[in-house]
Amino acid sequence: MWTKENITAIKKLLLDDNLNWRQEEVIRSLELISESNTLKLLDILPELLDNWFHSDFTDTKEKKMPKIYMTWFKNLLSIIDTNTSTDNSSGENNFVFSAFIQLERIYPLLGNRKNIWQDLTVIAMERIRQRSDRIFSAVKFLIEIKEVVVRTLFLDMIKEILNNTIQQINDQLINKIYILCDCIQGRTLDVPNALSEDILCHIITRLQSQSTASNPSEFYLNILEAGKFWDIIFRATGEVKKLHSNSFVQRIKMSVNELSGLLREKSIDIQLLRQLLKYSDEQLFKHFDAANAALNDVIVSRDEIAKLRRLCDDYQLKLDMLFKFYTGFCPVSKITDVNDYIQDVKQHMQNSNKVKLREVLLSEYWTFHEKTLDSAKRCYKFIQSRSFRNIFEVCIHEDVAATKVEYIAQKLIPAVFEKYDTICKQFKEWEKLEFSDASLFWKNVTDVDAELDLMESYKDCKNHRFVQILDHLSKIPHWIERLEELENVVELFEVPHIEDDWLTKSIRILKDDSMKLNQLNNFFDCLEKILFNVNQDCWKLLKELSSADDFISFLKEIAEHDIKDLINGVDDHSDERSIQEDIVTSLIQVKQFLLPLMNKNSKMRDIASFLDALSNVIKKNSTLGEKIALCNSSNMTLRNMYKNISNRGEVTEKKIMSAVLDGTFYFTHDKKEVKCLVSLKYPSKTNMKYNLNEILDLRGRALLIAKLNRIKEIDIINDKDEEISKNMMYEFVVKVDITQEIIGVMSMLMQMGHFEYRKFEKELQGTDKMKD
Repeated sequence: MWTKENITAIKKLLLDDNLNWRQEEVIRSLELISESNTLKLLDILPELLDNWFHSDFTDTKEKKMPKIYMTWFKNLLSIIDTNTSTDNSSGENNFVFSAFIQLERIYPLLGNRKNIWQDLTVIAMERIRQRSDRIFSAVKFLIEIKEVVVRTLFLDMIKEILNNTIQQINDQLINKIYILCDCIQGRTLDVPNALSEDILCHIITRLQSQSTASNPSEFYLNILEAGKFWDIIFRATGEVKKLHSNSFVQRIKMSVNELSGLLREKSIDIQLLRQLLKYSDEQLFKHFDAANAALNDVIVSRDEIAKLRRLCDDYQLKLDMLFKFYTGFCPVSKITDVNDYIQDVKQHMQNSNKVKLREVLLSEYWTFHEKTLDSAKRCYKFIQSRSFRNIFEVCIHEDVAATKVEYIAQKLIPAVFEKYDTICKQFKEWEKLEFSDASLFWKNVTDVDAELDLMESYKDCKNHRFVQILDHLSKIPHWIERLEELENVVELFEVPHIEDDWLTKSIRILKDDSMKLNQLNNFFDCLEKILFNVNQDCWKLLKELSSADDFISFLKEIAEHDIKDLINGVDDHSDERSIQEDIVTSLIQVKQFLLPLMNKNSKMRDIASFLDALSNVIKKNSTLGEKIALCNSSNMTLRNMYKNISNRGEVTEKKIMSAVLDGTFYFTHDKKEVKCLVSLKYPSKTNMKYNLNEILDLRGRALLIAKLNRIKEIDIINDKDEEISKNMMYEFVVKVDITQEIIGVMSMLMQMGHFEYRKFEKELQGTDKMKD
């Protein structure tokens, strides 16, 4: 353990020239000290090195001195790093400062040794760079470093780090400058000394080199985007004379004041103004106020900013009003000059970067649209109104003179509002109105409350019952369509119903314009009671069924046939390549669910029982409507597939009957795989021959034909012939089953090496012979 006394003693011994130290003894002593882990012992090495260099000793042969002082300095920095890292009060920040303090301490002794000083600074810089994210915290200690060379070294390192890290103004950069000045973020930046100011100026210069604005507007916006940063710089206190006189800071300040002048004089272009107004009024006020903080004079007040926002909004609103008026109330198909007006509005929108605010405030700016602007303003809030649109469409259709924009604005629109207001007045006594009085106004209206809100002075007639009636009224076309679809489906499924039942009456009432509005709620209450179990999915199903009459007819044709077995039996051999698997699956499911509704033995008693059954169906399969739509769109394809399958079944039936009557099974030995092979032949024009897989396929088809119990166009026309055919199908199945048993036994004997089956060939015809 090295004590202070021991370290002082060893230093005194090594510096004592009277002891006549030999060169190798001194070098060895310096080596041992440089490798020490004791900080106080390492501290004496610079003085010992200085003594070495002032002595007569040389190190030209072995050149151990560079290794000694480099090892020493690395160990010194490592110990300082360890000590500062465990010091909670200072931490890593203090290491940077401590490293430079060491450089300052050794500079008077070794600074004139150029190579040594360079080596030591390289070691220090490499070690400090590992703390580059914390180096800014050490700037506050920099004032304590008096040695100019060391201070310059410190500043150069910070500038190097800044050059590598500053890409743009952001929160990270703002955080760095607060750390640099040892200030609490969010408060006024107080620059503590000239060194901190010098670093801030370097940051500003770096930002200047990265400024890439191509025009003044872009430069204004870039400054505003970085407004938080520039606000901090403009309002900074302390050592800021050099900072505030920086040419780029002055340029930024001048640009902010230029922009404020454009705003006050209203000579700013509309495009730039809109981009500025994306920021809040308070953000804009602070931005302009900060640039002029030193003068204590308000450049652009909060009230002025608010007024500018209103003026800009008014301009945008006018253009929007005009554009929507021309596109919404001046149909191109009828109004011959509307394109001229639309193009003019578009041109104003596109040239917003060339139009000054003060220009749009002049009445001359709107001369081209002068005669349409009032109507455009009046119609603007009715753009989304369906009831107003209904009145407008009737008026423009009836007025043959409505071919020009000016006529629409000056003549037609006032007439539309007059008619609209007249109808609105009638709703004050809505109980007396008939369907015909209200149906046009409320046609296709989906939001009754929104329409009533637009009726202004007539809002006092608004009550729950009236709103409910209007809601029903607006949906009458929809209900007529629904009920007519139900009526079509009832006819399709042959559901019993009398000529004047509730369904027929309901359609007739809804189409009758003479019914009073106050009767409407009672009518719909009754209708809802009848249709209480019909949900949205059920209505969707009815809609699809009503337009699928051809497909329903097809389903009726195949009602008695097992579609699933039929499709499974022929799927691999189908020529209908376009048939998708989901269409076939949908056909099977649709038939499965709808068959009970089409069964003649289980017809529905009336419409109510039919709807009950349909509701139960939809509960089991809520997507049945989609499947019906898919099948309906592929109706012809499904019919062709069914026809092809049916025809193919008749050909297959002939083949199976020929195989039963005249077919011969041939059994042979497969020498390669040591098993029994079988083939089937019967006399024909093409000498038909079937292998085992094809025989098994015919067996499946025979079962299918027998199960379906049908014979098509092959001289079998009565029940007796039908029975014969079915028996022949079953006989073929028996023959194939026996064949499989024979194959199994013979293959086993061949594999066992039975002498009689090493070479084998056998022909069998007839079921009895095969059994034997």
